[in-house]
Amino acid sequence: MKPDKQCPYCQTKDSIIILEDDTWEYQDRNRRSFSVPDITCFYCEECGEKYIGPEADKLNQPKIQDARRLSESLLSGSEIKAIVEKVKITYGFSETQLENILGIGAKSFTRWKHGSVCQSNTADALLRAIDKYPSILMEIAEVRGVGTVPKKRGRRKLAQA
Repeated sequence: MKPDKQCPYCQTKDSIIILEDDTWEYQDRNRRSFSVPDITCFYCEECGEKYIGPEADKLNQPKIQDARRLSESLLSGSEIKAIVEKVKITYGFSETQLENILGIGAKSFTRWKHGSVCQSNTADALLRAIDKYPSILMEIAEVRGVGTVPKKRGRRKLAQA
């Protein structure tokens, strides 16, 4: 990764260096502080400011989300991946079907597993419940009509004698 061409604070050019092991402080949804080590950021020798540019942000996002999950006691990306795989093997539901069953957005699992986005507390609790009590998933799937045999409507014909 190349440093930004100029500092966004002082507009100085060519005095930017890359710091790849800095620790930054963030706040989770409950306003609790948590630290994220090994953040890649830029440092301007001219004005002394540290900042994260767009390229560094892409590298840092999974680290930030993992630290946030730890702070909020949420499932990690690898734990989510394991639950999704368990559901695939046990019930044959694809990720897309599972997203439809749970009523979450398309590609949510991909974003959660790769750390570009953090799951909500509600989604996390539901995934934990499904992992512990898999029959819940079948109940929800039936209500949503995903991956189950649809019930026929109307009267059943009586068998001819």
